[in-house]
Amino acid sequence: MTDKPKVKSGRRSLEETLATIKDYVPNARIVNRKIVLPRAYVASQRKPLRPFYPKLKAAVTTPKATSLEEKTTYSGMNKYYREYRTNSLIRACVNVRALMATNKGFEVEIFHKDPQIDEKQHADLQDQHKDLLRYINEINKQVNADNAWKLALIWMQLVGRAGFEINRDIRDGPPTGLIPLNAYDLEPEYPETIAGMAVANPWRISSFKYEGKKQFFRAEDVLYLPYNSLDAKQYGLSDVEPVLEQAKAKRMIVEEILPEACIVSWSGVCIIQVDSTNMTDTQEDEYMQGIIDEFKPSKVLVVNQKVTNIQVVDTKPNLRGIIETARYIDEDLIGHFSVPPFIVARHREVNRATAYTQLDQWLNGDITNLQRTMRRLTDERWNDYLAMQYLKLTPEAYAELDYRPSTVWNPIKMVDFIETGQTLAALKSADAITTREVYRILGLNEADIEQDLIADAEMQGRIGPSQQEESRNGKKTTGES
Repeated sequence: MTDKPKVKSGRRSLEETLATIKDYVPNARIVNRKIVLPRAYVASQRKPLRPFYPKLKAAVTTPKATSLEEKTTYSGMNKYYREYRTNSLIRACVNVRALMATNKGFEVEIFHKDPQIDEKQHADLQDQHKDLLRYINEINKQVNADNAWKLALIWMQLVGRAGFEINRDIRDGPPTGLIPLNAYDLEPEYPETIAGMAVANPWRISSFKYEGKKQFFRAEDVLYLPYNSLDAKQYGLSDVEPVLEQAKAKRMIVEEILPEACIVSWSGVCIIQVDSTNMTDTQEDEYMQGIIDEFKPSKVLVVNQKVTNIQVVDTKPNLRGIIETARYIDEDLIGHFSVPPFIVARHREVNRATAYTQLDQWLNGDITNLQRTMRRLTDERWNDYLAMQYLKLTPEAYAELDYRPSTVWNPIKMVDFIETGQTLAALKSADAITTREVYRILGLNEADIEQDLIADAEMQGRIGPSQQEESRNGKKTTGES
């Protein structure tokens, strides 16, 4: 910052003063017998104004957001993605479908176009193209395809499509990573003309629009997976869309209705009559609003004006009806996603035979359909791409081959009793669950808990036969830990 000009004491003419000032401010000039300085110079010398804050009745401090979670805001967020972020049931249903479809992993095998080949011919085909299979499997391992396909299924259910940026060390080289993109910001673009001429395939994706920017990605730089696409635009349909209003109603119950009903159920509604004599309309409004803001159940309210009457009205909100409505919405959401209620912990009582039947129908129906969808998409848009890259073939030459690499999902076991038992035993030893919960999860009769505990204790020498007899006669009971 330039120092302010110093003028010597004594009376000087305006021109002499201007000459001195111009040594520091060359653009200074005389206008109407006054020295005028440039606005830029004046602004640079001006001190910033101190902000004025009116005095408040009480100091109010708003803590600054220190983490990403505290900075999160849902305004402007995609409506389907927002429900996934805020609705625990929708998130559970979406996640469990994606998890069950992908958690056993997959293999890539070579399949002949002729479906009539026998098992020996199929095995010979794997041996003939083992180098191609090794290349595809190495790429899948490097890009963590197991996790990528699970994320893809989550995004596909939310917004009807999933997208990954294909990361490479060199342009058009082998993939080294799959970076998940915000699918609701990803939109395919199609060419209308090339060099002024109509294209042969106008519905072939030429580029991708991302976050509102056209041609942000080249078509070959994105793995794009549409879900439930009903037209050539390949936008896909969301599984959350049909139950969006139900999800909003559930959020209103949880965030607004239930909290207020819980307070009103024990404190009632308070009607306060005040004396606003000699108050202006503005003073009256401020006074009554102050009482409303300060009043809370079980809190003493002190005012310096006259309160003529306070009446408490017991409204008796229908909590049972509210809870039943929320439960009905949960059942509607679960039914829409075709998830067995006990999978997402929304059940009152579960019969083992019924649960087994529901689980079998779910795995062989909805989950198998998701796997079939992912297999078709990954074969067409990923495995074929890797095969063409490895074989160095054009799409036209690749179409002439009589074999294709394809995704094969590992089978899902209905019940692995030993593995489940070992997991429950570890949780029980860590006191994470009780014996009764173990019996309930395994579908065993809870009435046998006491006898089984006594037999186990006798086997380990902790109690003798006489103590066992006492327990059976009701004199002493062995409790569960």
